[in-house]
Amino acid sequence: MPRSLARLLRLAPSILEEALAQLRANAREQWLTLAGLVWGASAVILLLSFGAGFHRVIDLGFKKTGERYVMASGNFTSQELGGARPGRRITLDREDLERVRAGAPAAIAVSADETRAVTARTALRTRTTLVSATTAEIARIQIHRAARGRFLDADDEARSRSVVVLGATLAQAFYGDANPIGKSIELDGQVFDVIGVLERKGAQFVTNSGLHDDTAFVPLSRGQRLFDMGDAIGDLVADPLRAEDSERLREELRGVLYARHRIPADDPDAISFLEIQDFVRPMLLVGAALRVLLGAIGTGVLAIAGAGVANL
Repeated sequence: MPRSLARLLRLAPSILEEALAQLRANAREQWLTLAGLVWGASAVILLLSFGAGFHRVIDLGFKKTGERYVMASGNFTSQELGGARPGRRITLDREDLERVRAGAPAAIAVSADETRAVTARTALRTRTTLVSATTAEIARIQIHRAARGRFLDADDEARSRSVVVLGATLAQAFYGDANPIGKSIELDGQVFDVIGVLERKGAQFVTNSGLHDDTAFVPLSRGQRLFDMGDAIGDLVADPLRAEDSERLREELRGVLYARHRIPADDPDAISFLEIQDFVRPMLLVGAALRVLLGAIGTGVLAIAGAGVANL
């Protein structure tokens, strides 16, 4: 064993005894030093964690609902064109849906959505709930996944079947823990068979009318009869191939719909367009800015704690 190490081992008890004596003699300063270090480090960790959690909640809140789709809704014209008077009501219909599917190459999925409040009834419970008349493509656009059974398909739409898919909260409210697949539910007095229950989504930031967990989904053709809305489709919803194609898709929708309804190109309000990215980008920027701000605050707290330790 080297002499220096052997000497150190002989001195170790004396060094430890002296250190303990100093700690006892300056106990107040030592505890304040420890508290300063713990407080500073904890503040940084807590603030950074809060900022990261806020950003994650915002991000997931959009992703649960669909984070890039474009929605078109009919309004009123404000200008005259070809003898058509201003103030004409623009109602999107099934032909608009088919024309957009054929004439909007930037879209990977196109659907429709008309959501209304109806009275839902089973043998044991009655309540008002939201019903969405839509097509199978909405599952891809708005991220619907079946926990039980299945979602709507093209055959349900073609045959106008009286079938319904329930949101998770709605299924729990009407059937509890029992399996509702194959059971019946009345929507405004009309009988529908339950074919699926969606996975629970929880908090959502952008929905058309309400949370998907509390919504029932029926085929568009059957919903048109339920709502007595003729050939109208409500809102037209389209998902772009890529998030950066949202603006391009909106222009394609505008071109198809304005030509179909003979709307002047300089009448911007006849059909309103909503891009979900218009909500997503600012909110994510707010989340990122909050993380930076909280990180700076935490760093400042740690610096103050360090200065206190240095003074001690």
